[in-house]
Amino acid sequence: MENKLKWNAFFSQTGSEIKEIIKTTGFYPTRVITDNPEYVNDPYWEELTLKHKVPVTFVGLKGEQPTWKFDDISYESFIDEDCDLVTLHGWLNIIPPRTCEKYDIYNGHPGLITDYPELKGKDPQVRAFINRGDYDYIGSVIHKVTPKIDDGEVLLVCSVPNNEVEADLDDFYTTLRA
Repeated sequence: MENKLKWNAFFSQTGSEIKEIIKTTGFYPTRVITDNPEYVNDPYWEELTLKHKVPVTFVGLKGEQPTWKFDDISYESFIDEDCDLVTLHGWLNIIPPRTCEKYDIYNGHPGLITDYPELKGKDPQVRAFINRGDYDYIGSVIHKVTPKIDDGEVLLVCSVPNNEVEADLDDFYTTLRA
């Protein structure tokens, strides 16, 4: 399938959501950006680069903090100049305000923040699992990225009753990723 939309996708963890979108839709991002050195030589990303001409860009971390705040200039150097859409898939870095305003950026968040705003921020699935008695439902959302973390307009919500998920953290992750 030929890309008509210029889409840049960011990930910090495994990039499995990007792989699933490609597998399901046949649509490829025009660039993939990661700060995870473990995945620089992943055969999947190498094939994407070689076979489909999608550059996979590694951006080195500036330090050892778990969440880094790159500046606007850094983001502008990562994102294609004529990019139509930017998506975040487990991207563990803060997007600066000017970058949020310049690009259409969307984030998949594995927490049902429409019903439980306390699940905004990092690792909501762990918090929901630990406190599972407090939540009738678990779910994920896709929201517009704004300067305030996990506070943009929610475009899509998916949820399941909490009692339908096994009592295992891996099952929580699997359910929320799906």
